[in-house]
Amino acid sequence: MTVSKETGDVLKRLAESMLIEEAASLGELSLTAGFKQGRIPNRLREAAGGEEAILMAGDDLRLYQEVVARLAAEKELEHITPKDVDTELWDFVCDLFVNKKEYQSSDALSDAIRNFLKKVVKPWQDYEVMAVIENLKLKVQELPVVGVRITRLTKEKADDWGLADAPAFKDNFPDVIDKHVAVAEERAGSSNRAAERAVNKIDDALDALRTAVAGSILVARIDEQLLFARGTFLAVRDMRTKRVVSLQWHRPFRPVEFEIGSETLDPATQYLSSINALIESGTPVKLVNLFYRAMHWIGRSLTRESLDDKIVDLCTAMETLLCTRSDRLKGEAIAIRYMLLSTATEGGFTNPFELLRLYALRSKIIHGSDIRVCSRRDYDHLRWIATTVLRQYATFVRDTGVRSYGKFIAALETHDDLANTICWLVSRGVRPDSPLIASALAGLKRIHGRYTRHVPFATAGTKVSSSGAGNAIVRPCSAER
Repeated sequence: MTVSKETGDVLKRLAESMLIEEAASLGELSLTAGFKQGRIPNRLREAAGGEEAILMAGDDLRLYQEVVARLAAEKELEHITPKDVDTELWDFVCDLFVNKKEYQSSDALSDAIRNFLKKVVKPWQDYEVMAVIENLKLKVQELPVVGVRITRLTKEKADDWGLADAPAFKDNFPDVIDKHVAVAEERAGSSNRAAERAVNKIDDALDALRTAVAGSILVARIDEQLLFARGTFLAVRDMRTKRVVSLQWHRPFRPVEFEIGSETLDPATQYLSSINALIESGTPVKLVNLFYRAMHWIGRSLTRESLDDKIVDLCTAMETLLCTRSDRLKGEAIAIRYMLLSTATEGGFTNPFELLRLYALRSKIIHGSDIRVCSRRDYDHLRWIATTVLRQYATFVRDTGVRSYGKFIAALETHDDLANTICWLVSRGVRPDSPLIASALAGLKRIHGRYTRHVPFATAGTKVSSSGAGNAIVRPCSAER
């Protein structure tokens, strides 16, 4: 097995660039677009003339980063982490750069690339994954469901599967015997990756079983009868050796007792004060109810197990606070109004492009084009944005005294603030004909009835100062009204 032709071609271009690059002084490098500095491996220090590090920037860095991303996405490298891929690739390019005379011939370079790939590539293996299923009993020996076998794990089956030879099983999972389990076969580069894929396959099979029962039996069943799910126990065995290679305990998504102490209570009380101030300030019921609906969606996201479901709920909360029925580009409208609201209440905003990316994940999920696309990092980031926007909404409505949602939008989308936002976006490389700019222009059109005379595309005079990684504070620009 080897990597794809596209990845191989990019790797070859990077290797060739290392052979023609000459060392440059720090002053000759353009570092404005970023750089990477790494240590030269000890084995190459003598050949490097005692130099300890290499600094990479510009086109070489962009090519290097592309190779890392492509290699990390290759199936034959899934047994190692992206960080490990980066480490191995850095060792390889240092060797090429330091010993470039040895690799000038095409044969020598091809051999070096082949040896590098041989070092990092690992063929896939066949695994079998077993997961216990809670709250399910079958009156048949085995039930096949979309590529997964559901059966009762008798002691004989456990011994045949190899569990008796795994000491950790007897010590930690004795209660698994006689429960029902789901078994799935997977090909993967490592037992952990096999487990990850099999878990998804087993969850899909349980969804299929629930759907089949709900759709085929006329007798009414309560949904609580269909809440069978994967339990905490998971085992992986190598199909070639028939030996158990991994026993895992997966913490279920269940309540964990939470003790609120002063370190939690103080910031929570401060957050609650903004909520109480909104409710006690005589704010119209419609605006308060809108706040409660958004809070409902945020609260629901915290109780959901699936990361996809969490992202969808948080996006619904953002739509509740920052979208109107007339908004054609909802994700872009949320991003623009998030920038405006955050600037109005706190003087700056975090990266709106990340918010757009997260909303795009929501669209993939609810429109059926993909599932399991959200990561824990995605959820944590969007949860922070949504809870921040909720607090900012309460502060803005209270401080401005707006009496309706239409007045809230009007107070948020002033000409100057929209013009400044457009200036900032254009200065960051956003095209004037992009959907994001179009959403901001729609706000200007609501103000003026048209927007041809009010488009501040000239970026000269745009004043933007940065405040920490990802934060930007927008200052007035010189766009003409």
